[in-house]
Amino acid sequence: MTNNVASIPTEAPPVLDCEGYRKLLAAVESDEAKSPRGNEYRAKFAWAIARAKHYAEKTGLTPEAILDSWEKRRDYWFLNFYQEANQPEIKADKVRIFETVEDLLKSIGSAGFRCPSCCGVSKSPYECNSGKKAYGKICDWKVYGLFGHMGKGIAVFVKEKFALENLFMPIAWEIEAPEPAPEEVPQRPAPKKKKSSSERSKARYREFQSSDTSETFFEWLKRSEENRRRGFKY
Repeated sequence: MTNNVASIPTEAPPVLDCEGYRKLLAAVESDEAKSPRGNEYRAKFAWAIARAKHYAEKTGLTPEAILDSWEKRRDYWFLNFYQEANQPEIKADKVRIFETVEDLLKSIGSAGFRCPSCCGVSKSPYECNSGKKAYGKICDWKVYGLFGHMGKGIAVFVKEKFALENLFMPIAWEIEAPEPAPEEVPQRPAPKKKKSSSERSKARYREFQSSDTSETFFEWLKRSEENRRRGFKY
């Protein structure tokens, strides 16, 4: 899936003096020659450069180093590789930055990770192995699944690996433990039983009998239905 082209910068990106820039530009020009698609290729190229600059500003690395790292790892079409899901915007409250993997591991410690689904403690930061039962089954929530960490996890960027990873929230970084999820699927209240047409007719006739009117039942019924539609009781 590609990004919406309308949301991608279309102005000419700055030239970066690095192998990653040259490799990506060559891929763009090759696809333009084979199958013109308006400005889609150039727009995605501009988006990739802009996102590399964004990462550089947030991490202290150079945009050339960031783009070189991405292009070394890219082994499929650039239109699909460069997108928000793979190179998400780095927001200060959702990303923690570390110089090395060793620094990251020291900060996390050995307390484990909080599963965003069952709220149990998992030893894996990517897939729940807490053994805790939630919503009627043993939890196996995955951070790389459709709903990710549901906003309850964290992203980390390790400079020596040029890598951004989404993780379950480390227990060591928690401000407070969340409420545990129910072990069984909550039961919905039974729906109210609807009255049959005969029961409704009998109820309306009792209303007619208690009313102070000289109308016949059918005259009263017609008038009361019209009033109900207008927002009046009778």
